[in-house]
Formats: sequence, C-alpha cells, structure tokens
Amino acid sequence: MKFTCRTTTGAFKCMRYSCLAGFRRMKVSHSMGRDGGCHINTAAAGCPGPRPRWNHRVLSKRYSLHRMCGCTNGNVLKERKTTVNRIATGFLAAVLCLCTAGIVWAGETTCTCTADVSIDEWYPDDNLNYRDRIILSTNMNVHHGIARGLFLFAVPEDIEAEDITRAEIYFSASSHCGGGMGGSVLLCALNEPFDEETDTWNTLGGGDGDPSVTATGVLPAQNTWNQAVYGAPPPDAEGIDITGLLRENLKKVRANGILIRFADEHQQPCTHQNIASRESTDLLDFAPYIRISDEPLPCPAEVVFQQNRTALALLRTFRDRVLAQTSGGRNVIAAYYRNANAASRLLIADGRLRAEARAVAGLLLPAVRRVCAIGGAPSAADKK
Repeated sequence: MKFTCRTTTGAFKCMRYSCLAGFRRMKVSHSMGRDGGCHINTAAAGCPGPRPRWNHRVLSKRYSLHRMCGCTNGNVLKERKTTVNRIATGFLAAVLCLCTAGIVWAGETTCTCTADVSIDEWYPDDNLNYRDRIILSTNMNVHHGIARGLFLFAVPEDIEAEDITRAEIYFSASSHCGGGMGGSVLLCALNEPFDEETDTWNTLGGGDGDPSVTATGVLPAQNTWNQAVYGAPPPDAEGIDITGLLRENLKKVRANGILIRFADEHQQPCTHQNIASRESTDLLDFAPYIRISDEPLPCPAEVVFQQNRTALALLRTFRDRVLAQTSGGRNVIAAYYRNANAASRLLIADGRLRAEARAVAGLLLPAVRRVCAIGGAPSAADKK
C-alpha cells in the first residue's frame, strides 16, 4: 500500500492510494505531534519503501481542507479543522461509507448501435453498408438469397451479466421501403467481430453466429411497426427479449455483436423484412438499440456495516450535513455513487476484504461523529 502525496506552492495537489492488494493489508494509526498537528502512519505488508508520515496541519493550510467540511471562523473552525486533519489521510477509505443505508440502482442503460450491415448470399462479395436498411430474407426470394443482419452495440464494461434482470433489443421498420411479410427471427452472438465498411457474405462465411445461446422474436409485417417520432423511438415501441442471450453470452455480444436472421431460412412461402439501419435519416426510422435493466445492489456502506444502523445513520448525517454543503464534498459524493456498484461487487465477493474495509472505516467513525457533532452552519465563503 502506498500513498502518493505531491504539493506545489499554495496547493495540495493529490493524495490517493494505489494497489488494491495493499489496501487489503493496510494498517492505520495516528498520533498527535508536538506541534499540535495530527500524524497518520500507514503500513502495508508486501509493499516496498518506507512508511509515509505526514504532518496534516501543514497540508490543511495549503489545501484548506476544512472548507470541504463547511467550517466557520473562530473556535469552531479551530476545533473542526483539527478533527478534519485527523481523518484527512483516511478520507478515501471513508468514501466507501458515505452513502445512506439503502440501495444503489444501476437502473436502465440504453446501448446505442455503433455498427450494422446486412450480408446476402446472392451478393456474396458485395459490401452492402451503402444501404440505409438491413435486409433479412429467406432463400428462394425473388430479389434475395438468404440475407442476415449484423449489429454491434456499445454495452458498458461495468455491466455484469449476472446483474442483468431484463434486456430487450429494439428495431424500427424501414419506413420508406415497401416492407415485407416479416416472421419469426433468431438472434445470437457473433463468434468474431465484423467491419461494416468491408465485410461481405463471403468474408464472414455467412456470419459466424454462436448457436449455443439464442433469442427469438417476431418482426411484424409491412413498414409501419415501431414507427419513430421525428427520429426518436415511440413511447410504445416493442422490443425483442434478449435477456438470456446477454446473461449467457455477454462477452461475445459486447466484443463481436449480434447476428439476426429468420428462424427458418428455408421456409415456404419465402419471406423478407427491412429494418432501419443506424445510417437512416428518415424521421420515421430510429437506429437499433438495446435497453438493459440492472439488478439493484446494496450500497457499499450497507455491505460493509451490514445491520449496523447506527454507523449507517452517522454516515448519512456526515454526507448530508457536512459533505453536501460544499462543492468539494458534493464531488466526493458524486464519485462515490459513480463507483458504488463496482465497489459493492468487490465487497460482496470477498469476505476478507469486507471485514478489513469494515475495520479501516471503523477507525474513522469517531472522527466523523465529532465533525457532525460540532455543528455550525457553513458560511457563504466556505461553500464555494
């Protein structure tokens, strides 16, 4: 475990920790120096170099850390400043527990289409990306052989397969085409990535889909289904459920994309349908997209302190009465929420990390309690 501390004239530039493995073995102690400042010592087994030791009275003078906690002038300022100095080095550990006891919702995520192209066995060497629609077709069609669509979506890396409760893929009819008869379709992940600008039926071997996990749905007939409103999806747009596909094959979907084709490509009578591509500029079309709903996770504070409602209530007070009163404190809260799901997953998966995080955070609770108890509304200058 190491802390990196850099200072320049008039500003405390950075204080951060690195090496998660070191964090798990961190030991913290503090002592009062002869100059009245607070010294915080850290030790981490397995991390080279001397243990850092800082006088945070000096650092707080440079950074005015007391402003983050809404201090006022006079004796209250002096007392609160001393208390804040005591928790300065451990502040990043406290970030794990600045949230109210409750639920952190990842909510719904919309994944936009970043590439799409159709491939057609009757045009095996033609790249068809110049079209503003994706054509699906069975064989023996008068205009097409078997035609399939390939799509790639921007699925965020922080979405975990096991957290997905529902996922749907949305398409729009290509409104300026005559439309087709539609029919049952099958979707699967691609085994290899594709290039919408160059790939053809032959370069992709007809599209190398992974048949081990599939999703099915229906594309309606004609060209008025899921019609856009000035280029945006309508409120009643209907999607195809791909929850199982993403839960079982998320890595391939994220990296390579999705193949869609008719479930029976040799059916009689033949059928086809046109899907609006992401390049379409027709205001009655919208680009394909995926909507993912994540499972709610407990916030890191609840994972760390479990049923200790007293500690959780104290941290809620610290968040609302102290940190939320200043721009610096609000930035800390925002950073916490941005990383809450990832932190919760780590803590839930690792009992040892959870116990040690509880021990480290517990060292800071007395100082947090004292800051909250001092009271005093921050001045206008302190809030800036």
